[in-house]
Amino acid sequence: MHKFIVSQATTNRLIAYSSICMIVVQTILSYFVDSSVIGTIRVFGLALAMFGLPLIIYFIRPSSAVFKYLFVLFAITYMFVLLYIQKGNIDNLFLLYVILASASLYFDVEFTLYTTVVLCAEMILGLIFMREALFPLLVPASVFSLIANFLVIGILLAFQGEWGKRMMTSYESVYDRSITDGLTQARNRAFFDEYLRDTIEQARKYGETFSVAILDIDNFKAFNDTYGHPVGDLVLQTATRTIQEIIRKTDLLCRFGGEEFTLIFKATALPDARQIAEKIRSAVEKKALESEGQKLYITISLGVTEFQIRDDDAALIKRVDQALLRAKELGKNRVESD
Repeated sequence: MHKFIVSQATTNRLIAYSSICMIVVQTILSYFVDSSVIGTIRVFGLALAMFGLPLIIYFIRPSSAVFKYLFVLFAITYMFVLLYIQKGNIDNLFLLYVILASASLYFDVEFTLYTTVVLCAEMILGLIFMREALFPLLVPASVFSLIANFLVIGILLAFQGEWGKRMMTSYESVYDRSITDGLTQARNRAFFDEYLRDTIEQARKYGETFSVAILDIDNFKAFNDTYGHPVGDLVLQTATRTIQEIIRKTDLLCRFGGEEFTLIFKATALPDARQIAEKIRSAVEKKALESEGQKLYITISLGVTEFQIRDDDAALIKRVDQALLRAKELGKNRVESD
């Protein structure tokens, strides 16, 4: 079962794009505030120098765990240098708090404490080495910064405590229900559509391959008509459990609608996908369920296809659906590919 997780790469992407936006916004604001080309170039150069290294690391390795630490270090340094250049303009500290809050909420207490240490250390260095340069604005600005910093950190730590855990657990529970089919506990059609589009985008970007299968429970209407809808539900649940036992953790099973299910096999070419599909077909065929003393057997038909670079989601589904139709026309309980 796939859980809702904000990945390191996703979080890094948000922070990296925020950095680029901040460079642009700070440069524009500097021009309107100072009305000086030299001052604007100086602010732009400083921002580029501060965020350049973290951004280079991000674009080389988007999922780097080091990126977030470098980002906070350079972001805080940038804000204090800007504070020095603008002679105590504490408005920039508010942007620092936004960065601190946004970044820390995505991570853990250790990361929040790291951010606090960097912030406090640079604040103390500012008091020691830049007091006269910023007099009389640095001291009140630093005191305000210290008080506000502890307030922000306190809120963040509280959020990451039991109250925060309950909120996140509740949110994840609601989200999980919204993407899960209630009867079979497989992912639902809405989740499949979004996941397939993301998988296609990733395959194009990184030159990867994957395969898609669509399966249909043979003669499902006969189960409902002969034994009733409760037995039909049991057929769907039994088939789902059997398939989940066969597929890998990287594979995705979704209920496409009615008695149809879809599968996405990540990093899997067509020959290997066919083998997995045949293994699923064989396992389902051997699984018996009982109803009123009778043993009932299920068979499924599967269509399989491999992603091609020209495919969009509609073209991919159309091709795999045609493979399924051929499997049913050729006698059912079989695997066909396109």
